[in-house]
Amino acid sequence: MQRYDKDEMPSRTPSIDLREAVESLTRAILRIPFRLNVRYHHIVSPTAPTYVFIHGLADTGEIWKPILGNLPHGCNYIVVDLLGHGKSPRSSAKVYSSEYQARNVIATCLSLGCIGPYVFVGHSFGSIVSVECARRYPRTARLILCALPLYQKRTGDPMQPEAILFSLYEKALAQPKSVITAYGITRRFGLIGSSRTSVNEHTFLAFSETVRAGVINQKTWRHLAHLSLPIVIIYGKLDPVVISKNIDLIAKHRPNITVVPLVNDHAMRAPMIRALLEHITTN
Repeated sequence: MQRYDKDEMPSRTPSIDLREAVESLTRAILRIPFRLNVRYHHIVSPTAPTYVFIHGLADTGEIWKPILGNLPHGCNYIVVDLLGHGKSPRSSAKVYSSEYQARNVIATCLSLGCIGPYVFVGHSFGSIVSVECARRYPRTARLILCALPLYQKRTGDPMQPEAILFSLYEKALAQPKSVITAYGITRRFGLIGSSRTSVNEHTFLAFSETVRAGVINQKTWRHLAHLSLPIVIIYGKLDPVVISKNIDLIAKHRPNITVVPLVNDHAMRAPMIRALLEHITTN
């Protein structure tokens, strides 16, 4: 048996290498979707209107619990934890884009027997995923997008709002310990509302890959421009990661998009919950 000095010990075992190779083949290459953790669900009928609730970055489906008791009678609802979040699986493969997350969401919903029509309700990154779901599932009736971080492509102008935010994101991701500490503080003092946000050494890879692949490199602007179904965008005027002029611009010549600005920050607080429920129950 070959022996190694302490400093020469291999950093990876063959079993880990094989597992990651299989994961890369089945997920990153073959694009086989994951079955997500379903935190809450209520199924009346396979063909009843189905509300699918998708949380944001580093959060869980628990954020939607205050909403569920106020949904219309006779509808289905499904609340998932996104890949790498909550009780859903984590992956070492490059599978944290909004496109892949949407595949996982739709596959999970179909596995419960619901065929739509679907109403996708997202918060923050979950809004980006909701737009991807609408593109992929033809029986999508409408979208309700809360705190949508809608960004355009970089132009090279360092004073562009997107450029400033992207720079801040990249600097934060280069300091994992600082990010983990900051999220712990905001959660402890309730600065993020009812969120169950959790970032730690086990979830940071999913967190960082989601920021880069799902938020910074999003294609949401382009997709919104081609969707004709009813869309409601609810955002807080005090939200530091939402660029309101982008939302106003994308909605300007699109009568299918309704914009609802609120006195709110990024969190799912009372004003946003009330506005969300109003648009759920009146349509």
